[in-house]
Amino acid sequence: KQWYQRRVRGTAILGSTVTFECIAFGIPDPSVRWTNGSADMDSSFFNNKYTKRGVESKLVISNVKSHYQGEYRCKADNGKGSIQTKPVYMELINRLISV
Repeated sequence: KQWYQRRVRGTAILGSTVTFECIAFGIPDPSVRWTNGSADMDSSFFNNKYTKRGVESKLVISNVKSHYQGEYRCKADNGKGSIQTKPVYMELINRLISV
């Protein structure tokens, strides 16, 4: 089993859309799930959407709210083993600041 993690920390603007990505592959193909803190996320959690194309899995969170700030993880399991990413911390700001 192999693992690739793209994002480790991110900043999001309130009301924006955030996408987390992870790539997991193995034989057999793993199933992927996402967690927020220690809670498993389902399709209704935070008005989010999952997509999986090949080995890439994405979690899309629309209309980000302040209480969405926190740690997210991608977990993969193929029945022969499981693995999870390090926590990805999403920090929120009210708006972009021009400098």
